[in-house]
Amino acid sequence: MPPVLLALDTATDRLAAALLAPAGRWCVNEAGGAQASARLIPVLTGLLQGAGLAMPQVQAVAFGQGPGAFTGLRTACAVAQGLAFAHATPVLAIDSLLIVADDARDQAASNGTGADGPWWVAMDARMDEVYAAAYHHGPAGWAVQVAPQLYTLGALADSWLAAPPQRVAGSAIDAFGDRLPWGGAALWPRCAD
Repeated sequence: MPPVLLALDTATDRLAAALLAPAGRWCVNEAGGAQASARLIPVLTGLLQGAGLAMPQVQAVAFGQGPGAFTGLRTACAVAQGLAFAHATPVLAIDSLLIVADDARDQAASNGTGADGPWWVAMDARMDEVYAAAYHHGPAGWAVQVAPQLYTLGALADSWLAAPPQRVAGSAIDAFGDRLPWGGAALWPRCAD
């Protein structure tokens, strides 16, 4: 029987929350940004109510630890810690860029596109900067190839010109368009709703 897990991420301009329980899975993916701090707790409460569960039944709370916007990271961390403290529930900090990679991989697998192998994630960090990381998915799961970091557009472009990416996921695709050398990479600009 699957455990009862509550997950949340507000590191980007989206608010994402999910609940895994024996009866199924429930997800919310909506506009976040400045609204995330006001919307997150009602969204989590709605997920629990929709599943007929209460917070004491949750066995762990996972949150997106970033990289990302400071206010969004603070919101996710504070809510996860507050819920965990109030209910003596473990907290799991998850790499926010890896969440994007995993979503894109799921989309690729459901479309019949090759899903295993290398993945870059590039998220708009504003001011001509990008949060980016490279991962590899294989039989053992995910492995970090290039740890998450903040790049200028020029630095990321230089990295990709030296070793072109095969697959790229994230908001930088739409935000920067032809300002980054995508080459022949398969692109996943949006998370699944």
